Amino acid sequence: TRGEVSFSGAKPWKQKGTGNARAGQKNSPLWRKGGIIFGPRPRDYYTKMSKQKKRLSLNMAFSAQFKNGNIIVIDSVKVSEVKTKKVTELIKNLKIRGKKIVFAIPTDTDFKVAARNIKNVVVEHIKNINAYQILWADKLVITPEAVDLIKERQSV
Repeated sequence: TRGEVSFSGAKPWKQKGTGNARAGQKNSPLWRKGGIIFGPRPRDYYTKMSKQKKRLSLNMAFSAQFKNGNIIVIDSVKVSEVKTKKVTELIKNLKIRGKKIVFAIPTDTDFKVAARNIKNVVVEHIKNINAYQILWADKLVITPEAVDLIKERQSV
C-alpha cells in the first residue's frame, strides 16, 4: 500500500502554475513505484472447530465409509522387513481396489516407513486421523486395536 512504500511526504511540485496535474505525494498508486491500491495481504483463513463438531464429523465420515463398504479390518499390519515391496504385497494380498488407501493404525513406525514411498497410500496413527483423510480414501484399512481407540475417542 502507499503506507508501505518508502517516499518522502513532500509535494513533488507546487499546486498551481506548473501546468501539471495536482500531486500530493510520490507514493500515490498513480505514480511509478508507488503503492498498490488493494495489494495482496497475507491472511490466515483458519477457523476453529469445536471438539463436538470434530467428533461429529469423524463419526459421519466413518459411518459413510462403512455404509459404502470401504472399511477393511485386518488383524495386524506388521511387516517382516522394512521394505516397500512387503507393503505392496500386503495390499495385493488384501485385494484392495482403490487409488487412495489410508491405513489407520496404532503406532508402527516400521510399517509407516515401508509405505511412505507408495503413491496415494497414507499411514496415519488412529489418534491423528481426521474426517478429510477418511473421506479422501477409497479404502480405509484399520486394525481391531484401532477400532477400540476410535470407540474410546468418540465416547469422550
